[in-house]
Amino acid sequence: MKSGSKTFITNNNGYFEACIPYEKLSDGWHTYKAEWQENETTTHAGIGEFLVLNKCESIIISDIDDTILKSYSTKILRKVFLQLTKNAFSRKPVKNISKIYKKWEVEQSKAFFYVSSSEWNLYDFLLDFSSINNFPKGVYLLKTLKKLSDLLRSGYGSHMHKYDKIEFLIEKFPKKRFVLIGDNTQHDPLIFFQALINHPKKIDAVFIHQAIKKQKATIHLQKYCKENQINFLLFNKSEELHERL
Repeated sequence: MKSGSKTFITNNNGYFEACIPYEKLSDGWHTYKAEWQENETTTHAGIGEFLVLNKCESIIISDIDDTILKSYSTKILRKVFLQLTKNAFSRKPVKNISKIYKKWEVEQSKAFFYVSSSEWNLYDFLLDFSSINNFPKGVYLLKTLKKLSDLLRSGYGSHMHKYDKIEFLIEKFPKKRFVLIGDNTQHDPLIFFQALINHPKKIDAVFIHQAIKKQKATIHLQKYCKENQINFLLFNKSEELHERL
């Protein structure tokens, strides 16, 4: 693919990353067209979007499973059943969380990045689910699906992908402030704790949805935030987030 004189090479899975310069674009979403010339007579094209964040001061980095989407991550059979039998219309969001997110988007001009250990094969589903349930439009950072067994274990395995994406965003937007939102069913408290250690002056708040009984990692995270005067909340109901930002 080309932009001016640039050629982009995909990896073995067909993905590529590119940095394309732009001038005088307003904040918000913009469309682009990408073309791939298979041969002299066949060209494939696709339309995508990108987000410009010049004036935005604060970014929300939100987990997906059991933070905005009820997934029952600790119950693998139930989670797989939901993935195989339910769609974007029938899956349930965490109650009222979309109202909180929309309030932050409209009243505080927050930008949203959704980071998950789920794979890219769920991207269309997540877009539909977010639209149906009125979540703020955002950028999704998911995992590459390597083999069929990954589909059945979606959201499990190593969660370094999620940590790496948080690090990527903090480094990509050095002048922005960040809010981390996740849950305590898997590794979010540990991942967020490590991000705080590495970037103590970049993260303004950490919010954890208590989907299961409090774990040691959550307790350590809560203690660290209290000692360092970081806005922290372990919440059971989304309404508790109303006045936290």
